[in-house]
Amino acid sequence: CFDGDTSRDALRVQFAALRRTTAAQRLALMDDLTRLAQSMTREGLRRRHPTLTEVELDVMFFQLVLGPHLAARVLEHRRSRSARPAS
Repeated sequence: CFDGDTSRDALRVQFAALRRTTAAQRLALMDDLTRLAQSMTREGLRRRHPTLTEVELDVMFFQLVLGPHLAARVLEHRRSRSARPAS
C-alpha cells in the first residue's frame, strides 16, 4: 500500500519511464538526487545556524548524516589528507 501524494497511474508512468533508462542514466539520476538532498540538508543547517563557519557546518552535516562515531573518523581522515603536502 502506497499512501503518497502521487496517483497510482502517475507512479506507473514514472516507473515505466525509469525502466527505459540505462544503468548509467539511473546512476546519474541517483547522483543528482543525492547531491540535491545534501545541498538541501546543508542549507537547512546553515539557516538554523547562520553563525557557523564552513568547517563547523561540515562537522554538523557529517554528524547528522553519519552519526557521531563515523563522522569523527571521516573528519579526521579529511584533516589528515589536507595536512599532507601536495605532490
